[in-house]
Amino acid sequence: MYHDPIVSQEFNVPMLKKTFRCLFRPLTIRDVIRDFDAVMSSAEYLKEHFNPGSSWPEGLTVEQNLIDLGWHEYEFQNRTSFTYTITDTEDELTLGCCYIYPSKMENHDVSVSYWVRDSERETGLNEHIADTLKNWVTKDWPFKNPLYVESI
Repeated sequence: MYHDPIVSQEFNVPMLKKTFRCLFRPLTIRDVIRDFDAVMSSAEYLKEHFNPGSSWPEGLTVEQNLIDLGWHEYEFQNRTSFTYTITDTEDELTLGCCYIYPSKMENHDVSVSYWVRDSERETGLNEHIADTLKNWVTKDWPFKNPLYVESI
C-alpha cells in the first residue's frame, strides 16, 4: 500500500525493543498463529477502533491473516512502514501490535499506533506501551514530528 520509504537506506532500523513488561520485534509471517489468536481474542475492540464501518476482523481466516502479515513484512523490508509484534518478555504470548506508518496529516511525517489484546487492556499495558513508543520513536528514529494515536 505504501510506496515510498519513510527512512533512508542508511538508517539502522531498530529490530528489537525490550522493556520490563514486553518485547517489540518485527512482525513476520512466522507469527501468523499467535497474531491470529491475539486479533481474534480482541475482535470486537479491533473492529470498533480500526474500521467501524467494516466487519473486519469478523470472518478472518488464518490464511488471510498470513497474507496480511506477509504484506507487513514486505513493507518493513522496503522501509515503507514498520509493524512490530508486541509480546511478553519471553516472546511466548502475543500481546498486540504497533505500527509506524506514513502520516496522512500534513504536519506529521509518521503515525504511530498500537493495540493490545483484550486480556491486557486493564493491566496498565496500554499506558506502558504508549510511554515506551513515545520514548523509543523520539530517541531511536529519525522522525521530526510523529503523530501518536493513543491505544487504537
